[in-house]
Amino acid sequence: MRRTSSHLFTLSLGSFLVIACNNPLHLSAGDGSSGAVGGAGGAGQTCRLMSDCPAPANTGSWECVRPYASPRCVHHLPGETPVACTEDSQCGAGKVCRVDPTVSAIWLGPSGLVCAAPCASDLDCPPTDTCDSGGRCQARTCTECPSYFSCASGTCVVPSCLKDVDCPGGYCVLESCAGSLGVCKPMCL
Repeated sequence: MRRTSSHLFTLSLGSFLVIACNNPLHLSAGDGSSGAVGGAGGAGQTCRLMSDCPAPANTGSWECVRPYASPRCVHHLPGETPVACTEDSQCGAGKVCRVDPTVSAIWLGPSGLVCAAPCASDLDCPPTDTCDSGGRCQARTCTECPSYFSCASGTCVVPSCLKDVDCPGGYCVLESCAGSLGVCKPMCL
């Protein structure tokens, strides 16, 4: 009987994934100040709040993830664990000491830097940074800030918000301004 129960869960989970992938996204009308989408939740659904990501049946807990958020938990293979650093000499060949938004904060030291491949474009950096010619992420100057960010001490910062109108040209996602909506993802355990 236990085997049957496990088999049913696998089928249920598999069915959910198929439904989630084929379910079109329906954005709600209105001012966009809360509740970004309609539907029953699922992978790829956009969100502004945690409540926009209800957990579909038998799938565990889901969360709204900001578009530029570092992953909360990432599994690394042996030898692939990120290395915290303060300068390039601490990194292996082909790597530089830089900010890498794909690395979870759990792997970062006090400097916030990690050995990583050089950035190739601004998309390899946090949204408040730009990729320089040396392959490192550097803080954007105030003149380079998108309209939905603020300026503090000469560089871009992500402001807090309550509604989209607090983020000109952007969105309020989990009380922080962003250039796009968040995405519903399963919470990692």
